[in-house]
Amino acid sequence: MTAIPRSTPPYGGTIGRLTEDCEPAPLALDSAPDGAPNVVVVLLDDVGFGAFSSFGGPVDAPGLERVAAEGLRFNRFHTTAICAPTRATLLTGRNHHTVHMGRITEAANSFPAYDSVIPREAATVAEVERAVEELDRQASQLRLVGRTFLLDLVMQAPVRFSTAVRAALEAELPSLRPAVVRSRFHLREEAGVAAMVATLRDVRRRRSHGVVLKAPDHPDVAAEVAALADAGVPVVTLVTDVPRSRRLAYVGIDNDAAGRTAAYLVAQGAPASGAVLVTLSRSDFRGEEQRVSAFVDALHDLSPARRVVDLTDTDGLDPTTGAGVRAALAPPAAPRRPPRRADVGAVAGPGRDAVQPPPCLHHPLTTPSPIERDQPH
Repeated sequence: MTAIPRSTPPYGGTIGRLTEDCEPAPLALDSAPDGAPNVVVVLLDDVGFGAFSSFGGPVDAPGLERVAAEGLRFNRFHTTAICAPTRATLLTGRNHHTVHMGRITEAANSFPAYDSVIPREAATVAEVERAVEELDRQASQLRLVGRTFLLDLVMQAPVRFSTAVRAALEAELPSLRPAVVRSRFHLREEAGVAAMVATLRDVRRRRSHGVVLKAPDHPDVAAEVAALADAGVPVVTLVTDVPRSRRLAYVGIDNDAAGRTAAYLVAQGAPASGAVLVTLSRSDFRGEEQRVSAFVDALHDLSPARRVVDLTDTDGLDPTTGAGVRAALAPPAAPRRPPRRADVGAVAGPGRDAVQPPPCLHHPLTTPSPIERDQPH
């Protein structure tokens, strides 16, 4: 419970050297903050149980009668007639002598029932509730003793990334004791949708207690996630999401915000002209696609003159990404000039027909270029 106690707000009035220089702050009626418990305790000192009219007493209390009429009246509360013992009784639910509060604290002495120190064996209601919660937590842990859970990590990612995820997972699993969680790893650098679906189907067949998944956003993958959910196996997507599936949760960054942040940094730190090369391991990975789309949109707003070059479907592997980057950075080849008519005649001897140039020489030769995506308008 974090809504209470509330901190004291700064004083809203004016305090000067003289009275006429001061302006009092208006007194506002506070209301309960959001999240506060819907319970109000009104404790009155030196009042007997039957003093008010709500319990048949002689003191007319129409306000309390209205509250009592709309709620419950408890008639077995033991009153102690003076302040400190009543508070101790309310806090602990025990007789005030049992909790060593036989009289007001100013008159405490060394006798057990009157030393005004609540003993350890007489905890307050709040302490009892915390103890019950702790016992429940320990009971839950005891129920886990001896049980082994199987967790499957299914990923399509470069080895450098899947290795880091595996190491992080293996480092955290021991902290779940007394439960024993064993992990199985299905890690691929290159895998089509069919291979990922086959892996998920195999996990379902072999039984699992949970799946952590990094896979393309594809209807077949979503269908297999639904099959796992029907089998009682929760699936959590990691880094890249399959949003139209029945996965339990997605764990990862805000890809839209990441793309826009990258565009801002490029616009602020790089030269004002020149193309920007963007690489994606796979265009059907939702997380990467979201980051690139947000990056391109934001860069168009921040630096409209820039051109963006997409390099995609490299699986994030060094050889394929390196080859794609080299092709993107290579200058376009100059077109070859078709041979002139005089050149052709030079290779023809007397009585021989002129040799026609090969058809390919009539067309400029170019090297394949990466896909260039125009800026959105």
